[in-house]
Amino acid sequence: QGAANMDIPLHSLLRLGRNVGEVIQMTVEEQDVNLLLMGWPGYSVKNNAPPNAIIDLIGINPPCDLAFVRFRKREAPRKILVATRGDFHAPLALKLARIQAQDYENFHDLTSPITLLQVVSSDVGDMAKRRLFYRLRKLAQQHSVDAHITIATADNEYQAIFDSAEEHDLVIVHAPEEGLLEQRLMGTIP
Repeated sequence: QGAANMDIPLHSLLRLGRNVGEVIQMTVEEQDVNLLLMGWPGYSVKNNAPPNAIIDLIGINPPCDLAFVRFRKREAPRKILVATRGDFHAPLALKLARIQAQDYENFHDLTSPITLLQVVSSDVGDMAKRRLFYRLRKLAQQHSVDAHITIATADNEYQAIFDSAEEHDLVIVHAPEEGLLEQRLMGTIP
């Protein structure tokens, strides 16, 4: 109902098959889908959660851009965190954050600040951090996102993102291929 009110094309499709992951991948290819949006319960197969097996199957070899959403009680995102390394998929993460912030402003007349976060190890020097800061600022400007840029120093990237997420209502994690965070999310790291 919400998609129809916003002129977003939405189609229902019932497919039958023995392997859900393969059926989803086949459907994505047949329908020429460029973004697959999947719900995520907040745990993985490695934690003995069978419902998440589909996410694990699709996430190993995604047929298109893939976004996982952990649905909770829908609240307006007052503070948005985008955790990224600023590479190939960062523009999509920024676009999603910008859309959420604009919706919040349109419906509530309040601004939802966006924080663009990159975590670096403690051996990264100040000059390299400045270059990263300016690279992320330029990326945000190119995609019309007014973002607070944060370069965090930590030896545990996953924990640093998790700690930053505690202060935000909406977290968009751009997990590059084979990154530590993606592996943890997909359940390939215990």
